[in-house]
Amino acid sequence: MANINWKHFAATLACTCALITTPTHAASTYPMTQGLHQWPVNGGRVMLVVGSYQDITAFHRNYAFYFKTSTDDDWNQVVIAEPGSEPQFTWDSATHGEYTLADGTVVVRDDGLYFVVASKPMAKAATYADRRDIVATWYKFTKSSDPYDPPYMLKPVFKRDYPRTELTVDDILARELKLQPRK
Repeated sequence: MANINWKHFAATLACTCALITTPTHAASTYPMTQGLHQWPVNGGRVMLVVGSYQDITAFHRNYAFYFKTSTDDDWNQVVIAEPGSEPQFTWDSATHGEYTLADGTVVVRDDGLYFVVASKPMAKAATYADRRDIVATWYKFTKSSDPYDPPYMLKPVFKRDYPRTELTVDDILARELKLQPRK
């Protein structure tokens, strides 16, 4: 029988409930459980493989995105493209004990597929429970025609800062799904 991480289950439920209560945007959110997830996007399918690592102090989920066109069988890596940085081929959520430091979810809206991430960077001499900044970032699935760019990427389109907040990463994800990115 599989162990259930109740904290992540509650966060997923909160994100789903937040989205359901936002009727002005046609969107669907998806809980990030282990396994293969797929969504039809841009004449193909975005696929997400989620795996996890857990020990007595930490829990990490690893996210790897792929795109398969409708005309071939290749699974093309979708990278996370931060300006000025090397492309990331995977993304990891992070927890330490009872504290979630980074987590993300997929949202499909009429205008595309988004990977929404909330992260709480660790400051020097800070504890996991300290009030710290949390940054929410919306990445949009994009196909590039520029030969110097990755052909398929999750590109940041919006960031919102929550300075020195008492909210948790899970609270911020739920709030982001209610607020939506600004255009």
